[in-house]
Amino acid sequence: MPINFHIGASEQSMNWIGSQGWPSMHHALRGALSGSMLFFNNGRIMANIIFSGLLDRFPKLKFVSVESGIGWIPFLLESLDHQLLEMAGNHAHKYGKKPSEYFASNFYGCFWFEKADVCDTIRRVGIDNCMFETDFPHPTCFFPVDNLDVRLSGLTDTERAKVLGGNAARVYNIPLD
Repeated sequence: MPINFHIGASEQSMNWIGSQGWPSMHHALRGALSGSMLFFNNGRIMANIIFSGLLDRFPKLKFVSVESGIGWIPFLLESLDHQLLEMAGNHAHKYGKKPSEYFASNFYGCFWFEKADVCDTIRRVGIDNCMFETDFPHPTCFFPVDNLDVRLSGLTDTERAKVLGGNAARVYNIPLD
């Protein structure tokens, strides 16, 4: 069973209105800004897991970043790969893989609201590492789901089957028959 972490995955990450928006900003705008910044906090959790060395000790552990979208993942992985080599010095050699390789073998991301270039983003994150969610019954959910055929039209039938249910069935050991 994978370990799931939700946006705001820790007390440290939960900062709905707090310091995300400038004090002069309207309360509703600070809430919208904070709601967006919560997604990036999952990147902090993921990066800390990767750099902790945990995945070399327990290579079969699986993590799912839920309700956090996937658009930020390719940038974070590229940055982690780069910064590990550039700044970690001798510490970089203690890992068996690059951060992006740990993601490919140990992490999954969930998307629901992204529209722009979502097929390209799914491929960059990894077809086998992405799962669609509706986020039902939250207010931001897509229920009923509309426009999904158009949004995912750039994927093959096999790729669509994976991100729309096959990957979740595999990750959570849910039989599909």
